Amino acid sequence: MNMHKRWFLSVIGLTLLLLLLWPIVNFVIDPWGLNNLFRIPHVNSIKSKMEGHAKLYKICAEKIIYPDAIILGSSRTQQGISTYHPGWGTSVDTVYNFAVDSASIHEISVLFHRALALRPLKKVVIGLDMFSFDVYRDDPIDLEALAACDDRIKYLKLFLTEEMTKDSYSSIAQNIYSQGPGTYILPNGQTNPLFIADGLRRAGGHHKFFLLNERAYMKTGYLPPPRTQFGFHDAGGHSTMNDLKEIIKTVRRDNIDLRLFISPVHARQLEVIRVLGLWQTFEQWKRELVELLAEDAAAHPSQLPIPLWDFGGYNSLTAENLPSLDDKTTPMRWYWESSHYKQAVGDFVLDRLFDYKSPDRHVPDDFGALINQKNVDAHLMRIRREYERYRATHGADIAEVEESYEQTRKDFVPAVK
Repeated sequence: MNMHKRWFLSVIGLTLLLLLLWPIVNFVIDPWGLNNLFRIPHVNSIKSKMEGHAKLYKICAEKIIYPDAIILGSSRTQQGISTYHPGWGTSVDTVYNFAVDSASIHEISVLFHRALALRPLKKVVIGLDMFSFDVYRDDPIDLEALAACDDRIKYLKLFLTEEMTKDSYSSIAQNIYSQGPGTYILPNGQTNPLFIADGLRRAGGHHKFFLLNERAYMKTGYLPPPRTQFGFHDAGGHSTMNDLKEIIKTVRRDNIDLRLFISPVHARQLEVIRVLGLWQTFEQWKRELVELLAEDAAAHPSQLPIPLWDFGGYNSLTAENLPSLDDKTTPMRWYWESSHYKQAVGDFVLDRLFDYKSPDRHVPDDFGALINQKNVDAHLMRIRREYERYRATHGADIAEVEESYEQTRKDFVPAVK
């Protein structure tokens, strides 16, 4: 064999080795947490790159976890609702938080039915957010991700992508030097609070974190340009309420314990809804939820009605005062920013949902209301009165939200039709 041929074969062999090494490294490092076969400290135990792929991770992880009780909702629920709350009781073996960022109600329905296909469910808690029901939004459910987790070939192709390769090498450095806040999603499906705390630090304190969050919702959260409409029913007759109806129909059929709640966003997030001109839409959404549950209760008179708790109002928790704008270190007790509550608030939510009395904490009397067809109008009127009291005591907060709106309105926020 001459030297040129030997050299050529060596190059080919090295190329094939690198081509084989590339997916093997990705599979071992597993920066998105897709296989979870093993975790080795300082090698692949930190999976911070999961942050941009949390939906894919959870869709694939459901086949590993097999829970019999689940939590569903948006990032608010993912961050704040714990699987370890004693109210879940001893009747369930495994609880998992299947909430995902920016979840639509259709996406929630798909995840619910996928989990149910793996194992009979005993309890389901769903955090409801108005933006999840917007019929005009682009549905964020990743059909490619669903296909990848259901098809072995497509699943393995993920480990050949350039994006994963870049994340693997970045993840290797983080693991070697133990850099960053750690793995984005905890083993129970909740967001790692160290990640949120890191975002808080980079924002420069709670007050600036609030402003960043609120401006994001003003720009893209409810009415991303160029859209000018927000609603729950389109001209073609499609209603996002049908996805919740399908969930309710299934839990009735399978005798699953379902608890629903409206997320306890901070009062300033309610101001974002107000300045965007969506307050009446917000109230209508609550009325439609109540009407849907009333229809279900009438169809099942021999069974307990499915409860709906509303935490989306003004009270001693949601009206928590912010530190000053230049204060980078003072921690807030209940909120990270105006959209996301801390687990301490989530524990109060579960106390209400499960009627659990903890010897270590007392749920504030003004936190949460069980709403139904009989009391919803009075309940909404009470929230309006609470807003007037909030306005009288938190004028500076309201003025700041309104100023943020004016700063973003011309460039990012279209007029509401």
